[in-house]
Amino acid sequence: MNFSANKFNRPQLGRRPRAWAAIRFVDDGFELAVAQENDGQLQVVHETNASQPAALRQQINPREHRIVTGLPCEEVICRALYLPTTDEAELRQMLALQIDQLTPVPLDEVVYDFEPLEVAGGQTLVLVAIARKNVVNERVAQLEEADLPPERVSIDALALYHSFARADLLQPDECLNTLVLLQHTVIHILVYSRGWPLLVRSVYRTSDAADAVAMLGQELRCTQLAAQADWPGRPLGEARLVTADASLEAEAQQLAGEWGMPWLVLTDAAVPSPVRALFPLTPSEHRFNLLPDEWRQRRRAARMRRAAVRWLAVVGAIYLVGFAGFAAMRLLRQRQVESLRTQMRGLEPDYQAARQLRSELVAMQ
Repeated sequence: MNFSANKFNRPQLGRRPRAWAAIRFVDDGFELAVAQENDGQLQVVHETNASQPAALRQQINPREHRIVTGLPCEEVICRALYLPTTDEAELRQMLALQIDQLTPVPLDEVVYDFEPLEVAGGQTLVLVAIARKNVVNERVAQLEEADLPPERVSIDALALYHSFARADLLQPDECLNTLVLLQHTVIHILVYSRGWPLLVRSVYRTSDAADAVAMLGQELRCTQLAAQADWPGRPLGEARLVTADASLEAEAQQLAGEWGMPWLVLTDAAVPSPVRALFPLTPSEHRFNLLPDEWRQRRRAARMRRAAVRWLAVVGAIYLVGFAGFAAMRLLRQRQVESLRTQMRGLEPDYQAARQLRSELVAMQ
């Protein structure tokens, strides 16, 4: 059983599809990709770079775009575990009772989410992601200040992993296969089986290529041993090294040759670029969302304030219209009364003459 859709994120019927914007933090600024919904899937239509969030704000409208961003995998703890099979709400409750056993950080200082993977033998395999709340808040705050509120905070390495899976570049067997993502400052090691990520590690690397080769070998062995300990009975499978930067191609060749791993350079021709990988395959696809609830509460409060302001404005407008109508009616009535008084004053001489004539007639009788 595959939990690929989240019932809480389904688009509303009759709602006009909105565009999506993915914002990725990089060393020299930000990467932006814009996608449009087309036949239930997202198609990238624009991609660019910017040095400041304000420059991104000039290119996208947060009222027309659903914004997603990513968190570096080295800032996240990922752990796969089994929970008794039940619905998603109860899975979340069971995980809340166990989360303090998965992280040494106090619970009020972390944010976490999980992704149900598969069901087997009455057990649900879930992948749990835990991050420090202050790290997430720092990134979200930068975008919020530029009026670019993200509705999803994904994990960059896992987003790339899912891009590989969608492109059929991963082994589907039950072996413990390894995907190594090589970057300038960090190496991500993902062990997966049957298409599901089971173990994720991120290691900061040195700038020296020789040291990087030795370090990668050691970390690769440690990660694979840990995976075998957690998943006994599954043999080791293929290891593949990937780099998203062409400048690291020579180093990737050296590392892959040293450890006998196939390798490739990540390009749009193979799989989506890192910023494109942040997009879900479909608007309803459920992936990790590490956005803290505090931001949702702030936005909800802000929406309520805006609604209250609009309501007060409507009430004020109705009051002004009513007051203006009342004033106009009163002015009209005053004018009518004044017109009658003017007519009465005009008839006053004739009235007095008639009274005088009547008095004379009465006297003559």
